[in-house]
Amino acid sequence: MADKNLAPQKHLFDVVDFYNMADFKSLENKRIELLEGEVIDMGQVGKKHAYCVDLLSQQLSHALSATSHIVRVQNPIRLSKYSEPQPDIAILKRSEKFWQSHPEPQDVLLLIEIADHSLKYDKTIKIPVYARYGICEVWIVDLENKRVECYTSPHSQMYAFQKYVNKGEEVSPSKLPEVSLAVNKFIGK
Repeated sequence: MADKNLAPQKHLFDVVDFYNMADFKSLENKRIELLEGEVIDMGQVGKKHAYCVDLLSQQLSHALSATSHIVRVQNPIRLSKYSEPQPDIAILKRSEKFWQSHPEPQDVLLLIEIADHSLKYDKTIKIPVYARYGICEVWIVDLENKRVECYTSPHSQMYAFQKYVNKGEEVSPSKLPEVSLAVNKFIGK
């Protein structure tokens, strides 16, 4: 018999539960992701957000065309049994294992989140999760403040180093310093 004094408990979903939910019509065409066992509604993508993803993915694809890296756009990264976020952009080491499974933290060179209205959520929720699972570098493209926040050297639930790259400057992934991107070309007016 259940103890009536116990507070309600969250039900944490794992990746298998999450994929089984795809059968529910009420979730059809919704932008959702699994983060720490919780199903997160990501909301609709606005015009600025979408265009920034387009421009940035185009520039990265061009810059990395002669390498063996993959530019992944809005597709899953398997962090754990309970977390499979869908960052806006990921630069990955190429691997044949991706035919059978989504990339994992050791496959990721850079994750990029575009923040139009999600800056607080990205900084307070997603960044600590990415650090906990050892994602080596994360950028938040802050469309409102017209800058890129770069996080490197994950430690526990935070990153040891953070820097801001403003409009008019260039930004490079720490693992791919030969790739240099002008922030003006993807941040907007």
